[in-house]
Amino acid sequence: MGLRFRKRIGFGPFKINLSGSGISLSAGVRGASVNIPIVGRRKRKPSVSVGVPGTGLYYTQSIGGSAAAAPPPLPVNVATKERDRLLKIAYDRAVAGQPTEVREIMACAVIAGQQHNWNDDVAVHNAVMQAFPDLTESRLNAILSPLIVAIRDVGAEQRALDRRVFSRGIAVGVVIGVLILVYIF
Repeated sequence: MGLRFRKRIGFGPFKINLSGSGISLSAGVRGASVNIPIVGRRKRKPSVSVGVPGTGLYYTQSIGGSAAAAPPPLPVNVATKERDRLLKIAYDRAVAGQPTEVREIMACAVIAGQQHNWNDDVAVHNAVMQAFPDLTESRLNAILSPLIVAIRDVGAEQRALDRRVFSRGIAVGVVIGVLILVYIF
């Protein structure tokens, strides 16, 4: 059984709800209220609750968009530009200090990958083998290994950066909530 925390601070029809999972604001009268999540670990939507006072019976319905939802997906051209930017970083890392032939093979693999939207490894492999017919299977794998590692590393670095930015956003929300509490009291 885990330890839980919950505190509700009210001023008039408005309430600030603090819990271990986040902060939300509520507004309403006895028997009816609207709850809007501000900061939290879980993605929750605003909700409306209606009940019979004193009985414990109530009905809650989520409404509208999510206050804490993930941002809408990027337009294709923005997502493609970001992917291409990260791919360029990975390519630059992989080709550093490599001979010209290796750079050309890696560039061919990157172009083939972009043409196939990085969904078909076999098509990328075949495109490189067609462009460089003297290349053996084992040599191709040895050449592409640093590129694959660099792509994975850059992706992992970007995901770690995204997590830090998200964590800072939650921290800022908690600080704002604490400042509100200090201001109220």
